[in-house]
Amino acid sequence: MEKSFKPLIMKGIKVLRSMTSMSNMIFTIVTETEKKLPLYLTGVGCHYRQEHVKRPEGYPSFQWIQCHNGEGELTVGGHNYPIRPQQGMLLYPNVAHEYYETKEPWEVDWIGFHGYMVEDLVNGLGFKRSEVFYTINGEIVLSKMRRALKVAQSNDHFKGFECSGIVYNLLLDLFKYASRNIDDSILQQHLRLQPVFDYIEANYFRVITLEDLANTVHVTPQHLCLLFKNIAKSRPFEHLNHVRINKSKDLMFERRELEIKTIAEMVGFDNVSYFCAVFKQIEGISPGQFRKLHGI
Repeated sequence: MEKSFKPLIMKGIKVLRSMTSMSNMIFTIVTETEKKLPLYLTGVGCHYRQEHVKRPEGYPSFQWIQCHNGEGELTVGGHNYPIRPQQGMLLYPNVAHEYYETKEPWEVDWIGFHGYMVEDLVNGLGFKRSEVFYTINGEIVLSKMRRALKVAQSNDHFKGFECSGIVYNLLLDLFKYASRNIDDSILQQHLRLQPVFDYIEANYFRVITLEDLANTVHVTPQHLCLLFKNIAKSRPFEHLNHVRINKSKDLMFERRELEIKTIAEMVGFDNVSYFCAVFKQIEGISPGQFRKLHGI
């Protein structure tokens, strides 16, 4: 990434491309309009043979660098991290770091991005500092970078805006698929509860106990509540009630002739007053007001 570059003009949009790797790397010169975007692409490279990089002052953009062959090592914040396939490093801007190959050929895909919202977004997604992550379904993340490269190299006048969307989706993919521990990504955590979600979806109209839900994942009711608190940030019956209320709204639109009491029973409530209380708690209005609001 630290080689000689020459500027090019493509339909009024200036870009920088590596003189030695014209097809697999690009650095963008961001227009004033693109600088107003919450996120924008600053550069991207794919199938890149990573050389030794030492930056005492850091790099001006956020970077995600994902290994898919060989091995390397990152030094940042006084720590050394090995980087192997299915791992990547998220680097904050202006933070001193160094990385180098330890097993050749060390090949990576990388992407640089910035924008006025980027730090808040990255921080809000749980990436608080420069560090190394495991990726499950790493090809999904890699595909975003390869898409960004293709778009950035195109002649599309609006490619900067499309790349902004790609960066946003890439960050969401990292939130889902990246984790500090190999078996602890957000997606994998939610997969632990998937049998519970499936059971609720199939049986919401029946009487459901906490024991029923716990049995689907072979844990005690107490442990299930802990899993929900840690993973879903809610309680099991809060999720059940949300499903039931959503189903009740579907019925109001699909079966306009049904009374509220009947709808309550059809979605698993045996007490219409309790149904109305839960509905108002979740929706902020009563079932009757909901019908009136939507003309049903």
